[in-house]
Amino acid sequence: MEPIKDLNRGEAAKLLEDLSIEIQNVGLDGKILATLQILREQVDNYKSIDQDMVLTLKNFLGDDLVGKDSYNDLVKSVEEGSVVVYFKSAQLFKIYKKEELNSLLGGQLRTVYKQFNHSYEVVPNESKQKIIIMGEASLIESFDKLQGHIMTFMREKGIEDFKSDDIVCFRDGNVMEIIINNYYVSNSSERDAIVTDLLKYVSQKEKNFNISGKIRPLNVGYSELSGADMIAMPNEKELITKKFVEYVDSLVGNVEKCIKINKEGNTYIINLNVQSAEVINNNNAEVINTADTINNVKTMNNTETINNSNVLEFGDFGKYILENLPEWYKPGKLVDKTLLQNKYEEQFGPISKPMFHKLFLGKIFGKSMRVTEKKVKITKVNLLDYKDILTLDN
Repeated sequence: MEPIKDLNRGEAAKLLEDLSIEIQNVGLDGKILATLQILREQVDNYKSIDQDMVLTLKNFLGDDLVGKDSYNDLVKSVEEGSVVVYFKSAQLFKIYKKEELNSLLGGQLRTVYKQFNHSYEVVPNESKQKIIIMGEASLIESFDKLQGHIMTFMREKGIEDFKSDDIVCFRDGNVMEIIINNYYVSNSSERDAIVTDLLKYVSQKEKNFNISGKIRPLNVGYSELSGADMIAMPNEKELITKKFVEYVDSLVGNVEKCIKINKEGNTYIINLNVQSAEVINNNNAEVINTADTINNVKTMNNTETINNSNVLEFGDFGKYILENLPEWYKPGKLVDKTLLQNKYEEQFGPISKPMFHKLFLGKIFGKSMRVTEKKVKITKVNLLDYKDILTLDN
């Protein structure tokens, strides 16, 4: 017997007609009924696919798209750091490797993704991910209040330098979406545990459920994929927070620039994301976790404050770096904080350690941490990307 060849629509219609006549002649048994049920489901599913969208996707993204019937194999084969995008109306997936996020995906989100609709980031439950909170769009009116609660909650839990810029808010139709953008957890269970703690905190502070009652678990009513959440791609949502965030940086599964949160009892401990910790002048540096991890230098001299009258006394290190792009400045890398201060003093003269920290935290470098090199503990800081560097007048 020859194998069944691929059929065009006319041939398929003729086959179904012949099958219908055959069934009328011989009757309908259980196996035929089960086969017809599968066939009906496949036909209904095919009819639901937007064929124009399929063609558009292939024109813009090529032929390396994956069908929905291969979803389980796709999730298993995804490398850590990759991003999977699901185009719902076409029932197709696109995988972006880790090294393609800022270049390929970042560019496509700003350009060709305007041609697409109903595109979603696929975030497997067991993958590293940012904390995301979903609620009713009406909560946007209370966003400032909710943002304040989130900031004080995170600080009280142990992340002392958590700031408003760590919170990104989108509107997606009738849904409000908040992403804690510079931190991540190991899986969706840890994410949900932190969100539960937050909702209890908000209810206690508000003494009612007017805000917390409009927030619901992420896994309720959002995903049609087993073992994963579907998050609308950022280009399809309206940014509510004032500071613009690059599309690729707001993806929930893109934790490359983020710091890990470990929930230990009633407190949170932060650790540098080992994935992106390529240490400058690394002499087998040992990263000190938990109690030895520090958020900031806390020995700040309270008499050295910054205001408009004395800020001009100091050299604008951020402006110098942006204008000269010195070879020693490696965006996204860890560097000995003392060496960084020495580079400042070569250009602008002496400055105390507390003032150097106070002036340039959040403008040139981010989090601080303690590491051990050659049996000596030193402080290292994570250098910001060029686009994130701020001058003293910002």
